[in-house]
Amino acid sequence: VSARKDRTTPRVVVARGGQHSVLRGAAALAVSGVLSPRFGQMFAAERERERDLLKGREIAA
Repeated sequence: VSARKDRTTPRVVVARGGQHSVLRGAAALAVSGVLSPRFGQMFAAERERERDLLKGREIAA
């Protein structure tokens, strides 16, 4: 992660309370999967990935 002069806040913040870091990370992954369904397919079973409509031959993405 690079620091840029035009960025007012850092992209990565080190948590002070380490015991809750894993919970925050897991929550961020869950929210990201809901907001971006294709991201959630990384964790889907192979059969579910085959049903991806954007990869189908009938639909141009």
